[in-house]
Amino acid sequence: MSQPSPAPDDAVLVDVARTLSELPPARLTEPARWREEAAGTQRPAGFRWPVRARSTTKWTASLAAGALLIGLAIAVSLSGPTTRQAAALPIFSRPAVDAGRIRAATSVLRRNAADYGRARAIDTPSGRGYVMPAGHDSVCLAVPDPGNGYGQSCATQDEITKRGLLVELSVQDGDASQLVALVPSGTTGARLQHRDGSSSDLAITDGVLSASVQGRAELSYRTPAGQVNVQLGAPIRCLDVSPGTSDDALKKIEAQSGLRPCA
Repeated sequence: MSQPSPAPDDAVLVDVARTLSELPPARLTEPARWREEAAGTQRPAGFRWPVRARSTTKWTASLAAGALLIGLAIAVSLSGPTTRQAAALPIFSRPAVDAGRIRAATSVLRRNAADYGRARAIDTPSGRGYVMPAGHDSVCLAVPDPGNGYGQSCATQDEITKRGLLVELSVQDGDASQLVALVPSGTTGARLQHRDGSSSDLAITDGVLSASVQGRAELSYRTPAGQVNVQLGAPIRCLDVSPGTSDDALKKIEAQSGLRPCA
């Protein structure tokens, strides 16, 4: 039976059609006896006509295997982290988990076409959070809010490679906050500078760092693209002053800043 010719501009189909046309036809049964008799021949005892179905089967299996590999490549390219994301963000070395249960509470992630089925779980100060690949070569971060819902943020791969991806949550009725940051491979020197002048180093685990902050603070770290500094914390409600500060000095501080010393 003749097959319709592929479009002349489809080189792959043309090559496949040409190869198939050169294959010998498969014979699944012996030739009809009338051909032997017409030729005046007789088969020797025990002779059997060769069957060529095996070579055709091998060719069909090769085509099927090729189609499977192509299908797998397409599936990988359409879902989950891209190869570039996996190389740049260590968090994607963790096994994937299904974060579908937070879909209803994460409108920002939904708008960015986040892949909830290929999320990576992370530990945060307020519970389990998630990092997940999203549309347009983006990545999203979801952090449970101590009050309600999730803090959410998404950015492109290029943006995260340069500056990271940060979610900061303010604690209700207080000047405390929580932060979680996703940083690229090669990030070093993560540190918090506190309002009283002290500082603390932050551990980076699989490209994720987190901390609880009291009042104002500055987060700093260095990515392969350069230094990053981020101002953190709720508005300052009081000022730290040295023990033994005189009453006159305290009044002057209050007059200049509009804030009372912290109790």
